[in-house]
Amino acid sequence: IGPRKVSRISQRDIDRFTSLRQKEQGQYGPVAVVSVVTTLKCIQTALRQAKRWKYLDEVPEFQMPSVEKRQPSYISQDEFQEMYKTCAEMTAPQFDGVDPADYWRALITFLYLTGWRIGSSVALRWDQIEETDQGVVVSSPAEQNKGKRDVQIILHPEVVRHLTPLREAKSATVFPHVEFSWQIRQFYLLQERAAIEPRFKREGQWYGFHDFRRGFATNNVANLNTMELMQAMQHRDLATTQKYIRMAEETTAQNIASKLAVPDFFTTG
Repeated sequence: IGPRKVSRISQRDIDRFTSLRQKEQGQYGPVAVVSVVTTLKCIQTALRQAKRWKYLDEVPEFQMPSVEKRQPSYISQDEFQEMYKTCAEMTAPQFDGVDPADYWRALITFLYLTGWRIGSSVALRWDQIEETDQGVVVSSPAEQNKGKRDVQIILHPEVVRHLTPLREAKSATVFPHVEFSWQIRQFYLLQERAAIEPRFKREGQWYGFHDFRRGFATNNVANLNTMELMQAMQHRDLATTQKYIRMAEETTAQNIASKLAVPDFFTTG
């Protein structure tokens, strides 16, 4: 629809933009409705600010497309096991003293057993890890995580065991640097070799690194209290943690058959 002065943006412009955006093609087909809604909300927020600054008399009405509620995707324990075994087939990245299989085992184990975001994980430095009487402690400063909170967490012994081989790379960061675009493509390759069929994804989509994070919440919602889960996942506020808890509870609620009260004579007769 071309450039527009803010003062000249009309209802027709918004409606036409919405229609065109819905027809755009993404990586896996038409742009997802949730992406369209996100774009429209950003524009709406900008126009509301423009009105406050007197650049615009009235904010046009936004007709938000309805978003179908989808089951959140996460990596299950069985899928993690298959990925873990398939790490032996990976041939990259190549770092002195570090086998590619050890790199991938360390990365996916760290993500699955900490629930950390991929950005915070690959930014982690060896000088943030310290052995104490309580165990091996990792410190995540506020400026390094999205939650903007200083966090100290005791690492699970399995995480420590998997990270140890990476010291041979002599890198300041625990995970030697690789380009993220390359890393995610290699992760897709790992899933393909492991014959993973992602659940709750559109056809042709693979799991992303954030699905480890959702898997962490789903697997641990019954093991950790709310504050422990909030601390582990480095959330800034409780409301975010509660969203993950609701997601996990919705997922586990599907498996109610084994919990139903069944008349005794069905099993004893």
